[in-house]
Amino acid sequence: MGRRALHSPAALIEAAVGLAAAGGPGAVTMQGLAATTGATNGTIYHRFESRQHLLATVWLDVVERFQRDWWQVAETQSDPGELAVTPVRWARDNRAAATVLALHRVEEFLDDGTSEPLGALRSVHARAAEVRRAGRGCWTLLATRFLGEATAATVERSVFALATVPLAALRHPLASGGPIPASAEALVRETAVALLGGPR
Repeated sequence: MGRRALHSPAALIEAAVGLAAAGGPGAVTMQGLAATTGATNGTIYHRFESRQHLLATVWLDVVERFQRDWWQVAETQSDPGELAVTPVRWARDNRAAATVLALHRVEEFLDDGTSEPLGALRSVHARAAEVRRAGRGCWTLLATRFLGEATAATVERSVFALATVPLAALRHPLASGGPIPASAEALVRETAVALLGGPR
């Protein structure tokens, strides 16, 4: 078995996620990543062609990680209350990534797409488009499952119950550095059941 690279892309991204969680996107710099990991500037620039590329990769990594883990539950979960608490549980196990998602906007990490992306950024933009496409499909499916049809109103209701409310419950503890209270699960569960009904 070959030796794992000392400063693999995954290790560098994880360190960059930690920087973003602790200090926001402004803390994610090539120099900061080098100081945190001990990697040389050459190694970092070999993995990420620019700071913009690094920032975009950080955001997409945490979004894709959450989307993958959440969808594993959402695919088969018939209880909207149980699905609503999934982000809370995920945040406990992935605190740095959850902090990035809960406290920062995508625009802080990704450019607005008005200019043609260059080099490695093309693949990042392709990943971002896939994330958006997968998200739309997911909400259509869930609105149909829990509310019987996927209209603008039912999708909005599903997003509010299963995403907006859990996110609101997480923001304060993640921002303050305190523990995520057990009551958060009960509150988001009750809200989801009130808006979407009981288990199917």
